[in-house]
Formats: sequence, structure tokens, C-alpha cells
Amino acid sequence: MAFRARLTRFCGNSSCGSGFSPDRHPVGAEATPTRAFAFGTFLLLLAAGAADAQTPPAQNEIDSLISALGDSDCRFERNGKWYGAADAKAHLQRKYDWLHKRGLAATPELFIERAASRSSTSGRPYRVRCPGEADQASADWLQAQLRRLRAAAPGSAKLAPSPPAPAR
Repeated sequence: MAFRARLTRFCGNSSCGSGFSPDRHPVGAEATPTRAFAFGTFLLLLAAGAADAQTPPAQNEIDSLISALGDSDCRFERNGKWYGAADAKAHLQRKYDWLHKRGLAATPELFIERAASRSSTSGRPYRVRCPGEADQASADWLQAQLRRLRAAAPGSAKLAPSPPAPAR
């Protein structure tokens, strides 16, 4: 059986949703279900992308968080090994870049949750150890930095200086 005959048998005509059939649509302007579905899918994807779009203030806050760790005297534990601040900054920057390209870190909170709180390979939580302070989960340390950043000055993406470590 020829292709056109099979198509006619399957669809009832030879156009089968192509959007144009000289017999049915002399002008060819009528939308088909296939076109309507494709357009609807496009709109949904567009809306989903817009929902995850990162705002400049969020980008500045995430950059400030990464820099705060990199500029600190803190050490960073990843998969049982302690790293210096510069290595921690580079690692979190790589993880953030990966998430950002995929629209998965639109807010500082999502960045902390998805990139900066645990290893994506082992699942082990990251830890931060700062001089004169007890070790803490990196998520807690970064959330505290974010609170300080937001309290420092409205619209500013610079962190206020850290409070002095408690005397022991």
C-alpha cells in the first residue's frame, strides 16, 4: 500500500494535520490541533523560563555570598576534607555556574539549598570552620551571611563586617 493511501486511510484525508490541504483549506489559514499543541507548549516553556529568571539583586546576593566565603579566614569541609577559602569559593562558583545555566538557582536561598549545603556526589553536608567559632553547617553559615547582607543596606550587595568572635 502506498504511503499516501495509508495516510488517507489513517487520517481520513491525505493532509493528516499538516495544516494545509487544498481540498479542506483553500487558504491554508486554519490552525490544526498539532499547531495549537506546539504553540501551547511553547508558551508554557516560555512562562516556566520566566518564572526561574534570576533578578539582578539575586545575582548580586549570590555573588556576595560566594565572595564572603572566599574572602574569609574560614575553612570549608567537603566530603571529609577541609579546604581553604579560595578553593571553597572556586568550588561553589562552579556549582553555581552549572545551576545558573539551567535556571535552577534563581534566588540565594535556592543557591544555598542546591549548591552550597551538601555534596551532589556523596550527599554529605558541607561544613564551615571559622577562627574562634564552632564548626557549623555551610547552609547555616551562608544563611547568616545572607541575613547580614540584607540587613546591611537596602539595595546594597555588600556584606556588613562580621561581628567579632566571642572571647573564650
